[in-house]
Amino acid sequence: MAELHTALTAAAAVIAAAALVVGLGLALRGRGPDRLLVGLLAALVAVSAANGLVGLARLAAGDSPRDPLHLLYGAALVVVAPVAAGLAVRRPPRRQAILLAVGALVALGILLRLAQTGG
Repeated sequence: MAELHTALTAAAAVIAAAALVVGLGLALRGRGPDRLLVGLLAALVAVSAANGLVGLARLAAGDSPRDPLHLLYGAALVVVAPVAAGLAVRRPPRRQAILLAVGALVALGILLRLAQTGG
């Protein structure tokens, strides 16, 4: 189960990095979010939530993280993209892309902290 948890974390990092690049690219061209960016952020939420379930299963099996803050960071990772999307609503298109890219950057920061506080 630990290998699955690690693989899902790596997948979330790749997805967040891709969303950051796509979001910045759109913003630099003055465009708003497209289907690719929205899809990447939805995938980030889905992979993060699935990874959270795996983490909770590990916790239930007695495999706790080094630092209890790991649980808080995991919850934060699941909500960062929806919060960024909520902040982007009713903004100019370029600003929407910037806010979603910032959400992806925050997700990468959270993933770094998760790696530091995990198993």
